[in-house]
Amino acid sequence: MLNTVLPSGYTAVLVGSVTSFNELGAFETLEQGQDEGNRVMAQLTFEQRSPDFDYLVGQLNQKCLEANVTPWPERRDIVVADPAEPVIYLCWWKGFVWWGWILALLGSVVLPPLIMAGLWLILPDSVKQMIEAVVNLSIMGIVMFVMSKMTAGMAATGEEK
Repeated sequence: MLNTVLPSGYTAVLVGSVTSFNELGAFETLEQGQDEGNRVMAQLTFEQRSPDFDYLVGQLNQKCLEANVTPWPERRDIVVADPAEPVIYLCWWKGFVWWGWILALLGSVVLPPLIMAGLWLILPDSVKQMIEAVVNLSIMGIVMFVMSKMTAGMAATGEEK
């Protein structure tokens, strides 16, 4: 997939690797040292691909575009997902130091669902059943409240006739 992200004639150079989200801040100084107009690319590899992975990638891309992060000239998207692997590529044009902004957006869009999916996998079945019961009970309560409001309105119009 990396070869399809890179334009022809370009090669990717690994400048560092980290194993946790907290360590990603170290790359901001690397971006600051680059000249303006350089292409910057980050590859983020996750442990697993959540069911809404593509949706989260789209959300992250939209947030980056809204923050005016400049994509490469031959690309219209900043964030590109590998179709098979839990990998995303972030490709932007260095003008302003965007890595800090991208990290903040990444933390707000992608990290919470991944953490929740991981927590759901390690929760005991009894806790999962309790959470599902509370959600179902809440939905039934809302439906009953709406139905009572609807039928109260019907009863009032029936008495007037």
